[in-house]
Amino acid sequence: MTRLRQLPVTGDDGVTLVELTVAFFMLSIIAAVMINWMIQVSQADEFEQQSAVALEEMRYAKSQLTKELRFAESIDVASSDAHAVKVWVDEDGDASAQPAELVTWWFAADGTLMRDTDSALDVPERRASNLVYDAAAAAGSSRFSYDAAYEVVTIELVSDVDTATGPEAKSIHTEVHLRN
Repeated sequence: MTRLRQLPVTGDDGVTLVELTVAFFMLSIIAAVMINWMIQVSQADEFEQQSAVALEEMRYAKSQLTKELRFAESIDVASSDAHAVKVWVDEDGDASAQPAELVTWWFAADGTLMRDTDSALDVPERRASNLVYDAAAAAGSSRFSYDAAYEVVTIELVSDVDTATGPEAKSIHTEVHLRN
């Protein structure tokens, strides 16, 4: 049987407590930086998702309102102001206004865009929420405007979306030329 040669002892019996402490400290710093980075990426993704949802909701409401305005037989200018727009959409083609065909789009005090008909059976529908709405219809606020000379309804929808640096206004501006 051959004997294994004994390796010479070099005096390195393992890791000292000081070396272990330094390695643990460095690992802790790296872990803290990585966790902080992951939290920031997660928050940025959440802010971007909120922004996308707000824009999608405003786009959908705008497309529905635009469609009704373009196919409207008439618009009630007296009741159409910065807070509401009222149109008659002749859905059955009988040339007489039925309560279900008189549609009012209006802003609630809480910044919700609502759609309602004059029919007692219909319940007002929420079409967009979290809009910036000022009853005075100031700039930077969601509002309607009607220009009778050019027969144009202007729709301005504004929503505040949270970002890392604070609220940021997202807006959609549309002019609808009436066909009548």
